[in-house]
Amino acid sequence: MLRGGSGRIRADKAAGIVEIRAKDGSHVGMAVLVTPKHLVTAAHVVNVALERDRDSKEQPLADAGLVVAFPLLPDGVIADGHVIEWRPMGVSPQDDIAVVELTDSAPAEAGLARLADVTGIGMDDDSLSVFGIEDGDVMGNHASARFRGFNTDAWIQVEGDRGDDVFAPRGFSGGAVWDNQHAVSIGMLVRRAKDDTDSFAYMIPAADIAAFWPDLPIERRPLSSSFMRGFTVLSAVFFALILIHWQADRGTDLFRALSVGANKLLSSFFGMQIFAVLAPILFYMLLTFARSRNLHPWWQRVPSFGAMGRLPVGSSTRRTATLTLAMLVLLPILAQGHFLKKFGNEGEVYFYKSDFPHIQSTPVECTTTRNRTMPVCLHKGGRMRLATDPDGSWGPLFDNNYHYGNLLSSDNDRASVTFFPILQPVAVYALTALALYFAAQVVLAVFFVSRNRNGPTH
Repeated sequence: MLRGGSGRIRADKAAGIVEIRAKDGSHVGMAVLVTPKHLVTAAHVVNVALERDRDSKEQPLADAGLVVAFPLLPDGVIADGHVIEWRPMGVSPQDDIAVVELTDSAPAEAGLARLADVTGIGMDDDSLSVFGIEDGDVMGNHASARFRGFNTDAWIQVEGDRGDDVFAPRGFSGGAVWDNQHAVSIGMLVRRAKDDTDSFAYMIPAADIAAFWPDLPIERRPLSSSFMRGFTVLSAVFFALILIHWQADRGTDLFRALSVGANKLLSSFFGMQIFAVLAPILFYMLLTFARSRNLHPWWQRVPSFGAMGRLPVGSSTRRTATLTLAMLVLLPILAQGHFLKKFGNEGEVYFYKSDFPHIQSTPVECTTTRNRTMPVCLHKGGRMRLATDPDGSWGPLFDNNYHYGNLLSSDNDRASVTFFPILQPVAVYALTALALYFAAQVVLAVFFVSRNRNGPTH
């Protein structure tokens, strides 16, 4: 049963902070609210709250109710719950974890903690923050610390920033460890130093909590420190090239001069291939970023164009995210549709007459053009067939034998470029299909929550 609660929704490091209390209402430890009905804490905190031995191994019975509170909410919100997953104290990975299910959903104002498994960027010496309530106190405090790294295969050492002062005194166990650089909780505080004068403590990484309880909503962050620079540069080049060739195809003289081929037909042809090569890479980067921010609001799942820093950064507003998706996904796809349509309906394929010795006796349309002393002939088989001699033999394919363009056009703007029948169209169509698949996945990853924030359904 819930009692009390009103006010604004907590966010960032203040989100999902829960206090575990004993039956008499005294403070025992902390917990992390990860869904509206589920929280994660240390198993030894549950034991103490239920007046059991601290290192008791047996999972508490379903009717052994826990009293929890939300210390950052006004009016002293109180709730109750019971343990549904249990791993007793120990020194192995995934030890000392308990998952508690609340009888009623937590107040929305409490917010939900975001846990992440950060693997792409090292966290050495990162600035950390842990919220807890010291034994005997009523009000909690944020304690600052530094990330030091694994000291066993189960625990990560964190060290207090306050010199000789005690870090994470009794009562902090079960609290989330917030990384200020990555702006996410990276684990749960589980053990303090044996000596009360020591300034370090130990945490269980979020990845181990997720391995113990697969229903845990968690972000997987594999992005490296070069991701934002690579994304910004690639997206700028991609958009500029697509825009240049699209406008050149429409006859804009300035863009035509900048395009590959400097010809309306060939600008479209090269634009089609630029999309086929670069779009799958860029769309996959967008997809990877969106999936690594699956617990964030949708606009923060879109990378911030122009960011060049070490840490991946999401868009700050809905408007910028919408603009990024429109400029880097929607408009290029529309342009590619135009490029493909023009490739299919306009232009012709040609071959060099000299490559087909028996063609002399066959009536074909051939011409000699500027900068070409050898006649080129129209290939009536189109883009998906090879030219053949009257005896049925194929001519060579990989030695500049075929061209695509408008050499026989009455237009003064005549040009052609080396072309590979069958192979080149199939490659372009396949890569375009791959880009469209990634684009669809981006839409799903950005606009639909990929991990159930309501917790398990069983």
